[in-house]
Amino acid sequence: MKKIITLVFISGAFLITACGNNQDSATRTQPEQKQEVKKAKKINVLATREGLETRFNEIGLPIYPGAKFKRIKTSNATFDGGHYISYDLPEITSESKAKVSKFYYETFKEFEKNGWETKFNTWREKGNHQFTFAHKYLENPPMHSIGITYKDKTE
Repeated sequence: MKKIITLVFISGAFLITACGNNQDSATRTQPEQKQEVKKAKKINVLATREGLETRFNEIGLPIYPGAKFKRIKTSNATFDGGHYISYDLPEITSESKAKVSKFYYETFKEFEKNGWETKFNTWREKGNHQFTFAHKYLENPPMHSIGITYKDKTE
């Protein structure tokens, strides 16, 4: 008798839960679906030639006159998330090498006067600005270029 009462009770509970909601399946409210919120991707102007050259003008870092843009890329070599830009120099002579070296020697003396610090004899830093500079010259194979890696620590 206990088994029959238990069976009737369980069957009744099953029927009530299965048929208890009289709503049509078309009118039932669907559970809220989670909406994916996509963050607008922030455009990094420093990843462009124009953005970097504008920033260089702001901080007083000139590009050698006559230098021809070669490439730009994101660099993690010196600064995580920094941007590297390079330029080819048209003259490949020891005289042009000396001119470029003198030009940037004078530029970096001005940087020191304006409060820029040289860190680990590798990069220069002031406030949120960091950059490295490389002047490359080879006679064979002929190559003459400059490269600058820049990072704004706030970005």
